[in-house]
Amino acid sequence: MMSIYTNKSDLFMSAAEDINNDTNKCYFLVVPHSAYYSCLLLMKHLCYKKFGINNENEMKNDVDSTLHGSHEIMIGYVRKRMTQACTSIMDKKKVVEFANKIGQLKKLRTKADYEEVDITSTQSNQAIELAQDVRNILKHFRYGSV
Repeated sequence: MMSIYTNKSDLFMSAAEDINNDTNKCYFLVVPHSAYYSCLLLMKHLCYKKFGINNENEMKNDVDSTLHGSHEIMIGYVRKRMTQACTSIMDKKKVVEFANKIGQLKKLRTKADYEEVDITSTQSNQAIELAQDVRNILKHFRYGSV
């Protein structure tokens, strides 16, 4: 099911890839931001369109109370739904992989957006790879009837 969220997600990913591939301009700083938001919007699509969530409070009430901020809550909620849908060891490994990779991508995005550092070509490439992996997991995970 296509939604505005999935369309935005695809556009953010496409922008991140285009910016990353334009090595003449070296705009690597913005790649982690776009790559991360591509994943976040895909999670938003899952929450609102697949899982039937109506608002953020529904997610907040269903996750660990130590999670703060809309991003942490959404990531925690998606992870919980994935965990509930696990039917195999492979599914469980995918949940762990999702959590690790979205965490790494979030750290890169935070570094790019808020820290007084440059983002290198290597880090930019890493953001693209992490986002592609996270998006692939989100798109192909068997959520079942959860």
